[in-house]
Amino acid sequence: MGMSNLTRLSEFILIGLSSHPEDQKPLFALFLIMYLVTLTGNLLIILAIRSDPKLQNPMYFFLSILSFADICYTTVVVPKMLVNFLSETKTISYAECLTQMYFFLVFGNIDSYLLAVMAIDRYVAICNPFHYVTVMNHRLCTLLLAFSVAFSCLHSLLHVLLVNRLTFCASNVIQHFFCDVNPVLKLACSSTFVNEVVAMTEGMASVMAPCICIIISYLRILIAVFNIPSASGKCKAFSTCSSHLTVDLLSVGAFKSMGMSNLTRLSEFILIGLSSHPEDQKPLFALFLIMYLVTLTGNLLIILAIRSDPKLQNPMYFFLSILSFADICYTTVVVPKMLVNFLSETKTISYAECLTQMYFFLVFGNIDSYLLAVMAIDRYVAICNPFHYVTVMNHRLCTLLLAFSVAFSCLHSLLHVLLVNRLTFCASNVIQHFFCDVNPVLKLACSSTFVNEVVAMTEGMASVMAPCICIIISYLRILIAVFNIPSASGKCKAFSTCSSHLTVVTLFYGSISYEYFHPLSRYTVKDRVATIIYTVLTSMLNPFIYTLRNKDMKRGLEKLISRIKAQMDMLSTTQANKIHGS
Repeated sequence: MGMSNLTRLSEFILIGLSSHPEDQKPLFALFLIMYLVTLTGNLLIILAIRSDPKLQNPMYFFLSILSFADICYTTVVVPKMLVNFLSETKTISYAECLTQMYFFLVFGNIDSYLLAVMAIDRYVAICNPFHYVTVMNHRLCTLLLAFSVAFSCLHSLLHVLLVNRLTFCASNVIQHFFCDVNPVLKLACSSTFVNEVVAMTEGMASVMAPCICIIISYLRILIAVFNIPSASGKCKAFSTCSSHLTVDLLSVGAFKSMGMSNLTRLSEFILIGLSSHPEDQKPLFALFLIMYLVTLTGNLLIILAIRSDPKLQNPMYFFLSILSFADICYTTVVVPKMLVNFLSETKTISYAECLTQMYFFLVFGNIDSYLLAVMAIDRYVAICNPFHYVTVMNHRLCTLLLAFSVAFSCLHSLLHVLLVNRLTFCASNVIQHFFCDVNPVLKLACSSTFVNEVVAMTEGMASVMAPCICIIISYLRILIAVFNIPSASGKCKAFSTCSSHLTVVTLFYGSISYEYFHPLSRYTVKDRVATIIYTVLTSMLNPFIYTLRNKDMKRGLEKLISRIKAQMDMLSTTQANKIHGS
């Protein structure tokens, strides 16, 4: 009674996929066919697994449950949608709406958790095949299924009860084809703050937990597969996982997209750039084009020099080549669009393009950050424990460190982009920046950015400070070790191997700390200058910093340039001979 809805509409109107009458019958036919295919396909899978004794193992048991959940998942939504395609009054009662919302969340979450369980099953089957039967026994399978169902029911009940406490006193038109949480929340007259906080904490956790489980399982599987000696063994391992991985990417990705979708979405933003004066555009274009070309050329030369020189095949140069690749991607996310805008009158960027740019900017920025930390650890081991360097910094550890850097960066970036995607933008669409960075976009939001700011100052701070602290500790240990070296030449050699890396670290973290770790209200034009330092300038200077003070890199680059010159001379000689011969 106390938690009941004070003003309860008797019914809602579902706007559907299209308001045009001529679209209704074709859409009805399309979705009817898709629904029948879904029912038939999944029923055939269930019957095949139940009737074949050879398919009585955990993998196929979970597949049959997943097929049943998929049938229920679509049945919650599609039949009502089909009725509405042929009906003039596309209404749904309040009770029916909450019921649909509840079961949609239940079966959606069961799907999500089953995909995670199936990833664990594949991990045990490939990485621990001799103990597969004892580990994935009937009791564990039942417990995993029971947990998936119980947690999904409780999670869904929580969100439906939170919706049920709201008051609805204005429009009853749901801008969707079924009763999903976000479109219904948009109609509420009372505060939806609690709903949003729960969605972005418990809701995010319930989606991210199985997603992280899947990523970890497949990273472990990937490492195990690469250790299989035979090519046929590798192919067999990949074939058992490929179909499941495809479903993971489609289902989990779509589920996140629906659960965290933006309620009010602008079609495009306008990027204000570095200057609004027309006379500045061409000089800025020329400057950033030169910087971009220098960045591409320098970092590509580093990658080619390391790949082609056998003397540079060690962890330090392996991570340097990955850093150079990340730097190329990092600048490519921002600079080409910026160059286009310098010469364009309409400096627009679509909403989808903006979020995509934001995501990949955060991904490669974080990969850069974690690689700098990994390179600091590498230098620490090389200087403080030189006799065990090869055994400590082995191929497996290097692969794991790289995999962790990439996986964590992707998840971190996804979190922040999803938090931006839930905001409403109803006033200005002018971004006071030269690309879609998080803070300038947040300044345009009409809805509360409190959750975004809290996450940025906690998880965001941790994701930057963790590698930064790792670098500081590594270099303090290196400093202590260097002062204990008796010879002056030994000290100089140790310092020279670290100085270039320290220069890059100072530039990168100094500018990032200045830009991000202050309140959103204090965001000014000066922050754009700081952004140029860590997006363009650091990436451009990296090749110079790492090669000017490194004899091995100088030698490797000289060899590469000599080889390129020799090939060009050979080509020109061949061309000249052809001309004289003709």
